[in-house]
Amino acid sequence: ILKADSIRFLTEFNLGFMFGHVEITDTTENISVFGDYAENNSKDSTSMVTGNALLVQQFDSDSLFLHGDTLFSEFDSLHHRLIRAYSHVKLYKQGLAGKCDSIVFSESDSLIKMFGDPVIWADGNQLTAEHIQIKHYDGKLQWLELNRKSFIVYESKPTHFNQISGKNMMNYFDDGKLKTINVFENGKTIYYATEESGAEIGVNQASADDLIILLDSNEIKKIKFYRNPVAKLTPLDQVDEKTLKLDGFKWRVTEQPKKPKDVFVW
Repeated sequence: ILKADSIRFLTEFNLGFMFGHVEITDTTENISVFGDYAENNSKDSTSMVTGNALLVQQFDSDSLFLHGDTLFSEFDSLHHRLIRAYSHVKLYKQGLAGKCDSIVFSESDSLIKMFGDPVIWADGNQLTAEHIQIKHYDGKLQWLELNRKSFIVYESKPTHFNQISGKNMMNYFDDGKLKTINVFENGKTIYYATEESGAEIGVNQASADDLIILLDSNEIKKIKFYRNPVAKLTPLDQVDEKTLKLDGFKWRVTEQPKKPKDVFVW
């Protein structure tokens, strides 16, 4: 369904041009795209929207909001929709936010691929890498893959950052909660060890070629080390917190969208 202040349609070329308060709706996928200007090719069902472009996908109990300078919609060879956003991309939904230079949504496999300095905030964690791939179903995270220069940060308390780094990571979620992290190559961790009462007792610094990390409520419950493990627990009063940063650490919480309209803030 196409709506706008004015529409010009060239029947000979199956091209439509829309100006002002543009709205393109796919009722089968519950996706609406808004903007100031759009072009649509009715022959192959491709569209381009720019000018305050916004994509909204509705789920049963939530909605995903995505902004980019320009949004494209097209179909692959199996007639599955692909949605691309380029430049100044931000996304927001309850429990999930992200930022990158460009992004691709694939309807066929429910994958979101992020490129260009991507960062994801999910379940209180900040996840970064050169390339991020997200698997979701009905608006819920299933898994999140970090490729090259992978890094996860969680602020356990002000200025206290639990950190995980490695070449690549696979992160598995259960009901929106991060549960398992698989680190492949050059795995390193810094995390604050706590007693059952929650009191911090020291800082654990560990590394191995590969790691499997099990979490509960963002607390590290167990780490499995594979090949060349090294671990050291240092009492809190013997630690210089300013030096507790893995290579590549950067806390980017000021860039995080906190509500739908924040996707327009760069």
